[in-house]
This record gives sequence, structure tokens and C-alpha cells, in this order.
Amino acid sequence: MPQKKSSKPKTRYQKFMAQLRRNQRDGKGRPLVLSEGDSWFAFPKELRPSTIDVVDKELDLVLMRLEANGDEVSAMLTGKQRQRLKWYLKRWPFDILLFSGGGNDVVGDKLYPLINTVSNSAPWEEAINKEAMDAAFTLIEFHYRELIDIRNTLRPNCQIITHCYDYPIPREDGSIQCLNQGLIGPWIWPALNEKGLTDPQKQRKFAKWLLQQHRKVLKKIEAQHPNFHLVDTAGTLADDEWGDEIHPTKNGFKKVAGLIGEEVIKHFPTAK
Repeated sequence: MPQKKSSKPKTRYQKFMAQLRRNQRDGKGRPLVLSEGDSWFAFPKELRPSTIDVVDKELDLVLMRLEANGDEVSAMLTGKQRQRLKWYLKRWPFDILLFSGGGNDVVGDKLYPLINTVSNSAPWEEAINKEAMDAAFTLIEFHYRELIDIRNTLRPNCQIITHCYDYPIPREDGSIQCLNQGLIGPWIWPALNEKGLTDPQKQRKFAKWLLQQHRKVLKKIEAQHPNFHLVDTAGTLADDEWGDEIHPTKNGFKKVAGLIGEEVIKHFPTAK
């Protein structure tokens, strides 16, 4: 009697291997893509599709997914996650590394020491702890350069494609309810509110400045490395395309995925 096929869902690795075998059989030359990142790439599926969910659906790729909700770039480029990334780059000739990181390194609990205590009548700029902020973004830049060094050593022709998020709207009701994690968030409003910056317009200006610093770091790196590509997602989302304080709605994720998909196709038209 033939054995009944397992009804268990395939793991990410099993899906990748199945796609790899298909690509070898039909010879269509799909690009091999490795993705690593945070919740903009790995948003809880029960809530809405993430950027990579949409990219995977819309493009024809051989895709291995490593991203995880809540990941920090400091975690992705150290310890076991660093070794895992290196193992995949050594093992297969990936054409593209899609990467999303840095946001979680300056929000949530990480944001409190980066902010000065101020009165709400003070200019929002006074809330910036410049020394702490400079240190935080220097570390983010260091880890991105580590990523490039790993790529250069193991797969120098692999294109790194990343993004710079968008300008969030701090708000008290910006949390989300997840099945496995319960209520999480908001990630910016609590720290600003506790430190005395309670005016919504000033909070929004601070949040925009914070994300602009991340964008500046990535643009500087892009100017120095030809195989590092920043998809400039800043200013992409409308106010009603934020599903919570720091994550897009379903349509917002689709817009971000569209921009990243265009960059992928620019380098590998067979992905279309």
C-alpha cells in the first residue's frame, strides 16, 4: 500500500529545498534569495501578510526565510543567528540577501535611555539624548557593515537589498493583539510620554527624526558599497496605512513589498 503523505505543513527549509529542486528541473533561472529581518519581514501571519509574504507571492523566487518577529540587528549579526546566516551563504550561491533591521534596536525598551526628560513646553529636539543616540546608530551602522563583510567574504556577488521603514505615528492605542504573544506595543509612545514629551505633534516630529537617522546611516553605506541597495520606503505610507504604531496595514505592507520587488526585478528580471 502506498504511504499516505504527511499533512504537516512544510518548514521554511523544506519549502526552500522544494523550490530549489523545481528550479533545477525546469531551468528557469529563478534568483536564489535569502531573507533575514524583523517584523516588517515576519509580521504575525494571523494578523496580516508581511512584506516577504507578499514578495514571495508576487515574484518567482527560490526563497529561504530566516526572519523573525521582534528581531534586532544586533542579534541577527551575533551569536547563533550570525552563524546560521553564514552557513546558508556558504552552502548555496544566493543572488540576493533581503534584509530588514535596526528599528527594534531604537524602539521599545531600547528607546528610554535615548531620550532626555523634558517639559512638554520644551522644543521636541531637547528630548534627544545626542550622545546616546549617536552610540545607538553607530552600533547599527557597525552591524550593517558586519553584514556586508560577511557577504563580501562568502558571496561577493550577492546583492543586499534593504529598506528604511517609514515615519510612524506615536499613539497610546498603537498596540496589537497576537495569538501567541498577547497584547504587544506601543513601542514609541510610552517612552516619550514618560519622559514628558506628551504633545502628539512633537511626538510625531521626534519619531520622524528617529527614523531619518536610520535612513541616513543606510544611505551612507549604500554610497560606499555598490552591491548594497537601499529601497527608500520613507514617505510611502499614508496615515491610514499604519495598522498599529510601527507596522503597516495589509495594504501598507503590499506597497512596501512592491518597492522591494521592483528592486529585485531590476537586478534579476527572471523573478518577474
